[in-house]
Amino acid sequence: RGDFARAAETKQKLARAEERADAKFRLFVEAAELWSSRVRNLDKAIVALEEARDIKPDDPWVLHSLVGAYGDRQQWHKLAATLRALAAVEEPEERRTKTLYALAKLTWKKLREPTTAGQIFEEVLDLDPRHPTAFERVVAIHLEVGDFRALAGAYRRMILRLRELSSPEVDELKHSLFHELGCVLRDHLQQPKSALEAFAVAVQLKPEADDDRRHMAELQASLGDMPQAIATTRERITRQPLAGSAYRELAELLFRQGDYDRAYTVLDVLTHLGEAGEQHQRFLYDYPPMPLTDIPGTLAHAAWPSHVLHPKLDRVLTALFRAVVGAVRR
Repeated sequence: RGDFARAAETKQKLARAEERADAKFRLFVEAAELWSSRVRNLDKAIVALEEARDIKPDDPWVLHSLVGAYGDRQQWHKLAATLRALAAVEEPEERRTKTLYALAKLTWKKLREPTTAGQIFEEVLDLDPRHPTAFERVVAIHLEVGDFRALAGAYRRMILRLRELSSPEVDELKHSLFHELGCVLRDHLQQPKSALEAFAVAVQLKPEADDDRRHMAELQASLGDMPQAIATTRERITRQPLAGSAYRELAELLFRQGDYDRAYTVLDVLTHLGEAGEQHQRFLYDYPPMPLTDIPGTLAHAAWPSHVLHPKLDRVLTALFRAVVGAVRR
């Protein structure tokens, strides 16, 4: 009476002598419950649970009980193996995701096996691509071990997981993934062409992202494609006509290409924006435009459309203005 330890021992002895699997399993479970809840002897409860698991390796109740017991006893390797077994039988998928996430954290922080932990976090993402923190953990692990090739692979796999999904939040995440992939390819793997492709997709996903266009122009210039680098920088200016940084970079590209006249006009714009540096101002001062009075000769009438007038100028409307401007002035 009240001797729960003897009761638990008796149930275990009866279980070991029992030949029927279901009865044997039930006795071990009852013994484990007595050891745990009545006797408060967790070590003996673990023994009874392990014997029960030998009979039914996939029983969820036994596995959950062992997870708690191994965690309390800090038996990390046994806990990891049990979490893996639990994840294999857990239903629904949401619970399996949580179990795998717990296993990944345990493997990373307690077992000190970051590479294996990264693989398990990837399993979590395969089940739930929108998991709020799993991919952040994958990135942190690859940065921790300095494996940038694996990091680039992780970004590519994450992009593939999201290819069929669409929402404002997912689209923002896709843009971020392509942007970060481009940075990894450019800065750590020295793959400028692949990085350029990643930044180009990022621009398609988020056309207003100025940084991606800037990275594209830098890569295009480094690859020797100056005309395309200039065109990309002009796109930046078209979208942000008052951004002084884009004008400075455009002027630098034009100087590198040897197009000093256009570089001069860009620096003139910078001056009007109030963002021209001392070096820019010195260039404008050293090379002032020629006064109109010093320009010899005249421009033939036929040359005006090709050399002066803008190709999109509406000639009919211009003629109308020319006809009425005199009367307006009077």
